[in-house]
Amino acid sequence: MTISESDIKRLEELARIELDPGERELLGMQLERIIEFVRILGDAPGPAAGLEERRAAMSRPAAAPRGDSPGECLDRDEVLAAAPEREDDFFAVPPVLDADGS
Repeated sequence: MTISESDIKRLEELARIELDPGERELLGMQLERIIEFVRILGDAPGPAAGLEERRAAMSRPAAAPRGDSPGECLDRDEVLAAAPEREDDFFAVPPVLDADGS
């Protein structure tokens, strides 16, 4: 597919911008490269490849979940002794958020 001058002008109108001739030429080349890339992606095997096998796997009944029953607990001192760093009775970890909360 070739991007025409009228296509570029229509894009200018829609985006409410004005391009100089050099910018129009550059945009046309960039759009053609994008369209070619999308065409290549369309030829690649995608989600539909192997779809029947995935459908068959999803239709098989799943294993029943195991019961939720309490088990033996780990010894707190042993676990904390294996930690790289600790503060009192807790694991010490690097901060996830900055001081300002972001």
